[in-house]
Parts: sequence; structure tokens; C-alpha cells
Amino acid sequence: MPGLALILDIVITFLQIMTWAIVGRALISWVDPRGTNPISRFLFELTEPIVGPIRSVVPRIGMIDISPIFAILLLQVLARMLSQVSVGA
Repeated sequence: MPGLALILDIVITFLQIMTWAIVGRALISWVDPRGTNPISRFLFELTEPIVGPIRSVVPRIGMIDISPIFAILLLQVLARMLSQVSVGA
């Protein structure tokens, strides 16, 4: 079904965009830790629905928040699973 393959490709692309948004959020947090920059706020608003619930489960390691790493891993696993389904569709 070509419609299903298109939907899966859109979802996989969305997951990749969210992965890069989380990477950008982590990098910009070193420069703007308070989130006062509009780009920083945008990335926070975009990625917090994914990173927030993971943060409540994964503990910090000292001052380091590793929840973005787990969020990226989760998104990548989902993208791989969907790409396997897409190949079979």
C-alpha cells in the first residue's frame, strides 16, 4: 500500500527532525542555560513533551541531565522499527 509507506516516511522524517532538535537543545543549553534566547525557547517547547517524561524516570548523574540521550535513543529505535515496517509494506 503506497499510502502506508508515505505515512511511515513522514513519521520517520518527523522522528529524525525531533532527534536533531534534541541535539540542538542540548548544545544550545551550554551557551544559554536559562533559555532566554528565542531559539532556545523554541527548541525547549518543541522537545519537552519527549524529554520531560523521560527526565522524570531517568535520574541525573550529578549535574548532568542524561534524559536527552535516552530520548534520542528512543527516537532512533522507533525510526529503525518503522523503517523495517516500511520496507515490508
